[in-house]
Amino acid sequence: SVASAAHEQRLATLLEAAGISAHWLAAEADFAGVKNSYLNPLQLGVDRWMGLLAARQRTRAPVLVVSVGTAMTVDALSVDGVFLGGVIVPGVNLMRQALQQGTARIAYGMGNWQAFPRGTADAVESGIVAALCGAIQQQHARLAEVAGTVPHCLLTGGDAGMVLAHLALPTEQVAALVLEGVDCVARERGAR
Repeated sequence: SVASAAHEQRLATLLEAAGISAHWLAAEADFAGVKNSYLNPLQLGVDRWMGLLAARQRTRAPVLVVSVGTAMTVDALSVDGVFLGGVIVPGVNLMRQALQQGTARIAYGMGNWQAFPRGTADAVESGIVAALCGAIQQQHARLAEVAGTVPHCLLTGGDAGMVLAHLALPTEQVAALVLEGVDCVARERGAR
């Protein structure tokens, strides 16, 4: 998750003042059929962990879990429910900001995707889409090689729609995958 510890503390203080008890979720080494292979399981962002738990509830096939938000995460889950690892890349807005702040001569508005852009704004938007889709497709190919079969691909997050139309692989968009993971935890722990 991209939320800071200070933000979490402010939220906890507000909830406590309102008399609301909160249960903070965190990644674990093993839960609900998913084994976390991170060297330090607690380092895995809880949003990624919830997405993996939800993916396991949806399919027993190898699956790539892609969340496109502030950052884009592309996580691989084996047929045995082992989280193999994943990559994190800047999301759409972070890429835009990096180009605007890091280059003196790129000034542009919002562009549109084009196969062969002929203007700066369109070139930036098309480059962002190409970078995101390229990362997804590369990880998909790697998981397919390890799994020996074509993995399922679940796509979620606020900017998921931007890449969905340009992915050259079968993908299912899931609006609330992370919340499905939270629901999985609630069911497994009997907290309903």
